Amino acid sequence: MFMPVVNLKKSQIFGRTIEFDGYRVNEYLGIRYAQPPVGSLRFQRTKKLRFVPSQFKALNIPPACLQYSESPYPWYVNGLYKSEDCLFLNIWTPVDASPSNQKAVLFWIHGGGFRFGSIQDQLYNGVPLAGIGDIIVVTVNYRLGAFGFLTTGTKEAPGNAGLWDIL
Repeated sequence: MFMPVVNLKKSQIFGRTIEFDGYRVNEYLGIRYAQPPVGSLRFQRTKKLRFVPSQFKALNIPPACLQYSESPYPWYVNGLYKSEDCLFLNIWTPVDASPSNQKAVLFWIHGGGFRFGSIQDQLYNGVPLAGIGDIIVVTVNYRLGAFGFLTTGTKEAPGNAGLWDIL
């Protein structure tokens, strides 16, 4: 089976090709973009990855960040797989995107009032936009609720970690 690949300096990311309404889109799911915000990093600013695997199959939907599970919106699915280790992004590209055929990039930050939401939601599936719109779509998870926005005014919890996740 053919797998599209993105070649980086020290790594390769493999995805899959999706057909949608006559359009072909490359999909890369669950790409880690920061160190896991666990343990001593729980309430800290986002930390750069220390290790990047030489090859990564980006085929699985990543976990949602921990969040309050009672959404006020009836259409929102509360049964998401959640984890404190949740700093991942998803990318969709038209199959012809390349350094010589550049595309516009939509970097989508999901809503939810900084309390709930995730790139797992079908609403944020970038296949239609990448295909029909001929653009690159990137969606990003960020820490929510107390994990993303608690502050004690000290170095242990300086606050706004969720915003640092998406900068």
